[in-house]
Amino acid sequence: MNPFLVIVTFTVILAIVIYWLQGRQTKVVEKEIMKVTPKKRISVIKKADWVADEEAEPTTEVVSEPAPAPDPEPKSLEKPVSEPTHEPEQEEEPDPELVVADIAELEGVGPKYQLLLKAAGIPSISVIAEFDPEELLKKLVEVNESEEITKRNPTMYVVERWIEAAKSR
Repeated sequence: MNPFLVIVTFTVILAIVIYWLQGRQTKVVEKEIMKVTPKKRISVIKKADWVADEEAEPTTEVVSEPAPAPDPEPKSLEKPVSEPTHEPEQEEEPDPELVVADIAELEGVGPKYQLLLKAAGIPSISVIAEFDPEELLKKLVEVNESEEITKRNPTMYVVERWIEAAKSR
């Protein structure tokens, strides 16, 4: 017998069996769903009852006159002059959530590495850009050994990529 014909026949029979099993499984699942979900009763309103209710309760609408609109105040043509303030501007510390979001913008920095960088005292991308890769890696390894934030320390390659990405921003 031709081996090609045997393979084709086997494939067709296999496809038919799979199709049959899948259809059978779908029916079983549908039956289970029907058992779990209760049937909802649909309340039917007969037309005669509805018409009778309409005739029994005549609706009366009360029409009232709308209240008069208040007179608009005249707008002044002069612009209010604000007094200049001469207080020195204080430098605000960035919001910690925004700082984490800032670090999260770097490719390859996940939530665990964000926590590690924050624990190492690195609040933003601009600070990462100033570091030497070896110094940053050494600092991250020291912090991770003491606080055990991540299972694995970042590699030198990863730290170099972070610094390059931070410098390009």
